[in-house]
Amino acid sequence: MKQLGVDVIVAGPFEVLPAAKASTSRVPIVMTPSADLAVAGIVASLDHPGGNITGITEMMPELAAPRFALLKEIVPGLRRVAVLWRPGTLSRRRSKRFSEIIETSAYPAGGRVQLVDARQRTGIEYLHAPKLSSRRLFRDF
Repeated sequence: MKQLGVDVIVAGPFEVLPAAKASTSRVPIVMTPSADLAVAGIVASLDHPGGNITGITEMMPELAAPRFALLKEIVPGLRRVAVLWRPGTLSRRRSKRFSEIIETSAYPAGGRVQLVDARQRTGIEYLHAPKLSSRRLFRDF
């Protein structure tokens, strides 16, 4: 990249960011909307990423707890939440971290989370179960 003499690098999808980061520490890198770079270890944190990478993330795991708290305000009796997601869209390590963040974020709000795999028939059947009225649903976040 240095040889090209560019002023900025626009990188995406997520999988190319490590190569872009490795190619330069001086040229600014703007990522297209992507997964959580902090969880992936590409930046130090979303609050203080450091380095030369900037852009937009779709995950925002640090917002999970406030989202559950807000949901609890909207539905005061809420105790259980179903989160419909696609584990295959993240690496195994990021999927594990994502599920840990989601599951632990509900506890301060007094809730419990059931992760539902959208790829599995049993996950979809879970959403159509007779007690669905007692469940609430988030999309991936």
